[in-house]
Amino acid sequence: MAKKLYLIVFLFLTGCSGTPELGGFFSVDDFEGATDGRARIVFLKHGENALPNYAGSNVEVSVNGQWIGELYEKSYFVYDISPATYDLTFSVPLLERPIIGMHLFADKHVKLKVEANKVYYIHYEVVAEPPTEVWTGEYYELSQSFTGVGVFPIEAEQAHPILFECQKIIEFD
Repeated sequence: MAKKLYLIVFLFLTGCSGTPELGGFFSVDDFEGATDGRARIVFLKHGENALPNYAGSNVEVSVNGQWIGELYEKSYFVYDISPATYDLTFSVPLLERPIIGMHLFADKHVKLKVEANKVYYIHYEVVAEPPTEVWTGEYYELSQSFTGVGVFPIEAEQAHPILFECQKIIEFD
């Protein structure tokens, strides 16, 4: 019984961190398509004025209802997939959505038809007002207002400058 309890506590403490393993910044290798007749989708998240750990900063990505990864501010990951039409879903967990502007963080859906050996870029973007300091009566706290959240397929020419500021997620917990 003690061993089972220890294992449960260990798994809880080590397995629930939710922190992905990050690699370097954008790599030239990611520019190239999948070579085995599949398509490559580069999912990226880079907002305007968005703080790294704001409410709603992590986004779960699903393809046809199957979870494939998460995006964090200024991050991206690469996903190779067979040619077809897919429903991409971007979800911010309900309890992590900001109270003000919660409706902006509702699930976003994109239909995407992919062809073999091509690269597609899908940008999840949060647009926010620059952060301000607000006096709480005891200390200053950063506050931020959100003006828009969207998911957009973008061309390589638009994606590459953004991606050079992003870190690659190479493994998920």
